Amino acid sequence: MPRPVLAFASLALAASASADPRWHVEGALWTTSPAALEQAIVVGGVVDARRRLGEGPVFASARLGLGSASAANASWLLDDTQVAASLGVGLEAQVDVARLWAQASLGGQLVAESLHRQQWQRLAADGVPNVSRSSWTIGPLGALEVGVALGFYGGWTAVFAGGPTLAAARVNGATALRWGGSTLLGVGHVF
Repeated sequence: MPRPVLAFASLALAASASADPRWHVEGALWTTSPAALEQAIVVGGVVDARRRLGEGPVFASARLGLGSASAANASWLLDDTQVAASLGVGLEAQVDVARLWAQASLGGQLVAESLHRQQWQRLAADGVPNVSRSSWTIGPLGALEVGVALGFYGGWTAVFAGGPTLAAARVNGATALRWGGSTLLGVGHVF
């Protein structure tokens, strides 16, 4: 195993000896790479829940996100809405007021795309057909993430996280794999 992974695992084991199993629920601003658009960024929000499994550093998580992205080319305006849901497992460590974690997650996504021709209102008024269309696709989504939650008042935390993503989506009649990234900035609460 690489040294950073071993160091994090030993830190997590040492720090978890006194930790209670607790729920960590977070809401965050979410940015990620879109599954269907090549040059855009999805901006939206996520709700995330984590639960430590037993007395060790291992936790399970569930996440639901909703975001949108827009792009354009010479002919079309493209608007994507992306819904993502995933389940994950990871390691966490409590160090003073900071909770550090690393996790891997798998899930799925739904992408709804709306396309309008440039100046579509004028074209539609002139009776030009096919000035807009819509489509959708479903595909798998995987992510690796590292993060920190800093306690600032009672059970409240400030959350910062990020990592790489891999998504598959059916685009223009073919399945495309897209590497990307994801970031979270939000607040959470320990229950």
